[in-house]
Amino acid sequence: MANRSKSIWPTRTKNEREVQAYRRQQNDDNFSKANKINGGTENNVVTLDSSGDIKDSGVAISSVKLREENKVYVSADYNVTENDEIVYVKCSTVDITVTLPASSDRTFIVQKIDSTSNKVIVVGQTGETINSDSSFEILWQYESIEPTKVNKAFTGTDWLI
Repeated sequence: MANRSKSIWPTRTKNEREVQAYRRQQNDDNFSKANKINGGTENNVVTLDSSGDIKDSGVAISSVKLREENKVYVSADYNVTENDEIVYVKCSTVDITVTLPASSDRTFIVQKIDSTSNKVIVVGQTGETINSDSSFEILWQYESIEPTKVNKAFTGTDWLI
């Protein structure tokens, strides 16, 4: 009899597979609801095409916000809102500036999702600093930062990464 080694991947029970399928369906439903909330119909489909451009029913757009997820996909300059959690940036043709909100007690995630040499430039409001600099540049695909607003009196900066 051959010596069979155990798989390093855990096997899923029928119940776990059903839960996973249910969660996928819920995510699809949430996407449809978010799209409808943003003025679209449930038949509109937001996709990334083969070059990574964001499209809504085949038409190129500069940003998509999925409100239930608090994730934003942008391909143009963007001002982060208090409701945002993750900002995915595609800067395939030009550098893109992401501006952090003026008053916040939250941490945000900003991530570059394309592989071009263009950069994501993260800035605070006028006069604010990030790690004591006026801006922070994200250069590499999938590189991300998590700026957190801090008390400048203690740190000498407005945002820390």
